[in-house]
Amino acid sequence: MELIDRLSKLELAKRQKISRADIKEQLQLLSSIEEQLEYQRNVPHVNITGELICGWFDDNYWPEDKIFRSGFTGQELEAMAKFNDEFRSVCKTFLNSEIPQITDLVQTLEWKNLIRKAHDTLKLLG
Repeated sequence: MELIDRLSKLELAKRQKISRADIKEQLQLLSSIEEQLEYQRNVPHVNITGELICGWFDDNYWPEDKIFRSGFTGQELEAMAKFNDEFRSVCKTFLNSEIPQITDLVQTLEWKNLIRKAHDTLKLLG
């Protein structure tokens, strides 16, 4: 029996709510140059680009997890998958080099397009 089948309705709803909140918070940060630059100012010793990458791919977006998936509609999952593909594509541009600082990255067309897609995805999630 899978974990999702063993959870009470209340526990499942709680986990779904947390997943939605975490994804929305991550997308909010990814959709705002101002918030990204403020994050860098507040934590200058950290590569914020790396934090954004880990925040999405490692910490919040788990498309294979049934509990995660159960908290979103098909349309929302599709939008997040498209955003994920775009994010992965942008990351591949610096795959064999050092992860750029956010102050440099926000000036690129690729990152500005990603920000727009994050905004659109966030809007769809409501």
